[in-house]
Amino acid sequence: MHLSPWRLTAFATAIPDTEVFTIADSWCVAITPRENSAHAAIAQPMLGLNCDRPNHSKQLSQRMSPLEIDIPVQPKGKARHIAGDNALFTRRNLEKIRTKKTGMKAVILLSGGLDSSTVLYAAKAKGLDCYALSFDYFQRHRQELDAAVRLAQSAAVSAHQTLRFDLRSWGGSALTDLALELPTQRSVAEMGTEIPITYVPARNTIFLSFGLAYAEAIGAQQVHIGVNQLDYSGYPDCRPDFLAAMQMVFQLGTKQGREGTPIEIVAPLVNLHKTDIVRLGEKLGVPWHQTWSCYSDGGGEVPPAACGVCDSCQLRLAAFASLGLEDPLPYRAIA
Repeated sequence: MHLSPWRLTAFATAIPDTEVFTIADSWCVAITPRENSAHAAIAQPMLGLNCDRPNHSKQLSQRMSPLEIDIPVQPKGKARHIAGDNALFTRRNLEKIRTKKTGMKAVILLSGGLDSSTVLYAAKAKGLDCYALSFDYFQRHRQELDAAVRLAQSAAVSAHQTLRFDLRSWGGSALTDLALELPTQRSVAEMGTEIPITYVPARNTIFLSFGLAYAEAIGAQQVHIGVNQLDYSGYPDCRPDFLAAMQMVFQLGTKQGREGTPIEIVAPLVNLHKTDIVRLGEKLGVPWHQTWSCYSDGGGEVPPAACGVCDSCQLRLAAFASLGLEDPLPYRAIA
C-alpha cells in the first residue's frame, strides 16, 4: 500500500476535529488532516497508527527537526495498533516529539508551588529548552524545595539548580522569621488590604537577578517567573510595574542587553486569578500532587500535610473547589 507523507507538528493541547490514534506502548497522537499536512497532539489512547517500513523509528529520530517531521502514515481505512521494532512511534520517539524544542533556552524560576509549576509546563508546551532554578533561602516552607525537585524531574528539564542563601539573617517576613506568626483564616479581601507579613523583602528582585545572571551565562533568551497580582495585590514585587522596571534592568545591566538582544522576562500568570491558573495547569497536565503551596513546614507528618488555613492554602483550595476539582494534596485542617 502506498503511504503518503503527512507533516506532523506536535502541540501540547488537543485540536478540534481530530482523529486519535494509539501508538506504540500506550502513547497516542491526535491527527487532523489538512490537505497534505496534519497537526498532532498527545492524547489518550484509542485507535492505531501503522507504518510498513522496518526500523523507521531509528531513521525518524535521526532526522527530526526541532519543530516538525515528515512521516508516512496510512491515511485511509482503519489504522491498526502497532508495537515493537516496526513501530513508527516508540515511547522514546514520541517523548522526543512531546518535548520538542524550538532552540530557545529559558530559565524557569521554580519554587515548587502551583504557579511556578504551571509556568514550567507552559514553557515546555511551547517547546522551550528549560533550565529550572530554585532557591533555598531557609524559608519556613521548605517542603517546596522537595516539590521543585520532583517537578523538574517530571518535566524533564535540561538542568535544575538550587541556590542557597540565608535570608533569616535579617528576617522581615513570617516566611524567614519563625518568631512571626503566619496569618490564617483570612478572606481574599483581607489578603489584599495591605502588604502581608508573608512578603519577603525584595525576594523577586533577588530571584530575577539570579535568573538573569544564569540566563546570560548559558545564553538563554528568557527568564520565566510565576508572579500573579490579582489574588495577591498586596505583594509589590508581583505587579506589572515592577516587572517593567526589572525588564529595564535586564536591558541595561547586561552585555546581552547592551548589544541589542536583552533577555526577556516572561510572566504569563501576572493577570490571571488562581482559578484561571489551575484551569490552565489542568490543560497542561501539571502534576498537582507533586506541588507544594502551603506556608507551613508540613507539620512534621509523613507524608507532609498542608495546613489548609494559611493564605496560600486558602487561595489554592478555593481555586480547585471553584472548578469542581479535588486538590490531591493532604491537608491537616480545612476551614
